[in-house]
This record gives sequence, structure tokens and C-alpha cells, in this order.
Amino acid sequence: MNKLLNHIFKDWTLEEFTGLLFALIALIAATTLIAAIGLIGYTIATGNDQPKQTTIQKSKPPATSNASASKSKPATTSTQSTANLSTQ
Repeated sequence: MNKLLNHIFKDWTLEEFTGLLFALIALIAATTLIAAIGLIGYTIATGNDQPKQTTIQKSKPPATSNASASKSKPATTSTQSTANLSTQ
């Protein structure tokens, strides 16, 4: 591999290598700039719409055993009146 590179570049000077390196860096920078402009333009053109949430997730009530379910207290009138006030 080393012999092949020496054969290909044997007549090159430092200025030619510098010019080749500059050309490669400029080509990569120009490609990156064009790609960035294209992606920004695509994002602006298509918008950044997020899908709306259509599913409402409800939390499950805590699990109760049969013994504690039979001892549950009915709602008091103060709790019921508070609930009625909050719906108005």
C-alpha cells in the first residue's frame, strides 16, 4: 500500500497536497451546509405537527379486599355538597 501511494504521489509538492486538502475540506463543508439548509427547509415546509392525543388514560382505583369493601362508609353530605359546588 505504501509503495502504491508513493508511486501515485511521487511528483506532488507540499502546495499540491495543501490544495487537495483544502478542496476536500471545502467540499465537505459545502455538502454539510447544503444538507443543513435542505433539512431546515423541509422541516419548515412540512411543519412540526405532533399527533393529538386521542386516548384518555384513567388510573385504576386501588385494589380493595372483600373485608374492607364491606366496611366502606357512605359519602357524607358535606362531601356531596362540595361535589355539587365544584360542578357548577
